[in-house]
Order: sequence, then structure tokens, then C-alpha cells
Amino acid sequence: MPFNWKEYFRLAEFLAESPLGDLAREALWRTSVSRAYYAAFCYARNHARDSLGFQPKKSAQDHSQLRAHLRKNQDYVQVADLLNKLRAWRNSCDYEDTLDDLQLIVKGAIQATREVIVQLDQRNSH
Repeated sequence: MPFNWKEYFRLAEFLAESPLGDLAREALWRTSVSRAYYAAFCYARNHARDSLGFQPKKSAQDHSQLRAHLRKNQDYVQVADLLNKLRAWRNSCDYEDTLDDLQLIVKGAIQATREVIVQLDQRNSH
């Protein structure tokens, strides 16, 4: 049975709201942003593959190629823009030593991922 990428989103929400102590909070929040991005990316990738003719190469280029593919269809431009924001936030959380406003990034990532999933679910139901 294929993995349900929405489960990564549920994990991201859990990590963002986890009541663990301050020492772990930054790691939890950074991980939350990363999982939120991958939930949105993989959910969108599969939707584009199954409904829009996207052919993933299973390589790092899939990230930018998916966004470019989505932008070709006016109905998916906002999803592509949200994925672009999420990718930037994920990269910051995964590579930067210091982050200002991490809590705002986490909230933005959770909201953006929720929006990607909602938009794609609406298109799946048509």
C-alpha cells in the first residue's frame, strides 16, 4: 500500500505543537518545517503525476521541475508558489545555523502545507 503523504503533515503539526522543553523545541520546529515541505511536495508530485502528466525522475531536479510543471496550468500557480515558499523555509531550517522568527516560519509552513493539500483535494474531487 502506498504511503499516505498526509501523514507527514500530521507529524509536522504534532512536532510544531509538541510540549517538550526548550532544548528540544528548535529541533522539533525545524523538523516540523521539513516534514511539512515533504508532505506538500510528495502530495503535489503524486497529484501532478496522476492528473497532469508530470513525469518525476526521482532526482533532486524533481523539486524545481514540479513547480515549473504546475505553473504551466493557471489553476496550479498558487500551489507552485506555496511549494516554492515551503522549499525555501525547509532549506533554511535544514542548513542555517541561526534562524530569526522560527516560530513564524513553522506557522507559515503548516498553513502553506494545509493550503496545498486542500487545493489538491478540491481538484481531486472534481
